[in-house]
Amino acid sequence: MRNSLAGQRVVVVGGSSGMGLAVCAQLMRKRCEVLIVGRSRATSS
Repeated sequence: MRNSLAGQRVVVVGGSSGMGLAVCAQLMRKRCEVLIVGRSRATSS
């Protein structure tokens, strides 16, 4: 069984703020490729 998330592709809906943003940050620290989906481009960074 694979324990590492490195290299995995992940889609996070609601990732531009709050808990979704925190999840994205953790996944990126684990070297995942993250696609962030949010309602507004202005609030994402």
